[in-house]
Amino acid sequence: MATSQRDVRNRIDAVKNIQKITRAMEMVAAARLRRAEQRIEALRPYADAIRRMTRDAAAAAGKVPNMPVLTEHESVENVGLLLVAGDRVIVIGYTDFPGRMASQSSTLYATNIRHMIADLTPGKDGNIVHNMADDVIRGATVAFAGETTFPPPPPKVQAFPPPPPVGER
Repeated sequence: MATSQRDVRNRIDAVKNIQKITRAMEMVAAARLRRAEQRIEALRPYADAIRRMTRDAAAAAGKVPNMPVLTEHESVENVGLLLVAGDRVIVIGYTDFPGRMASQSSTLYATNIRHMIADLTPGKDGNIVHNMADDVIRGATVAFAGETTFPPPPPKVQAFPPPPPVGER
C-alpha cells in the first residue's frame, strides 16, 4: 500500500519534533552537569581545608598523648565520625557509644520488665496469672508451687526454620 504525501509530511514533522525534544533534553542535561561541576568546584576550598586539618591533627597526634577528641566529655551532643575520602565527607556513625551504653541498657531492661509484667497480668487488673505454658514466663520462673522449675525446658520455637527435605531443594 502506498503512503500518501500527507503521511510522509506528518512523519517528517514528527521526526523534527522528536529532534527538538531531544535537543532540549540534551541542553537541560548539559546545564545540570555544568551546575554540578560548579558546585563541586565551589567545594574545593573546603576539601583543601579538611585535608590540611586532618594532616595537622595527624601530625599533632604523635606529639600529644591525650587527644581532646578521645577524652571523656561531661556532655556529648550527637557526635558523628567523619570519613574524608577524595572530595567527599561521609558521616559513618556516632562516636559516643560508651556514653550511650548505660542509657540504652537501662531502657532495654525497663522495656523487658514492662513486657514481663504485662505477660503476668493479662487482665490488666493487677492480678498475677502465672501461666507456665507461656515460654517467657516459664523460662523466667525458678520455683513455682513449692517445686524447683529450673532449668527451663528448651524453647519450642527455633531461631532458624528447619531445612527443607533433600528432595525439595
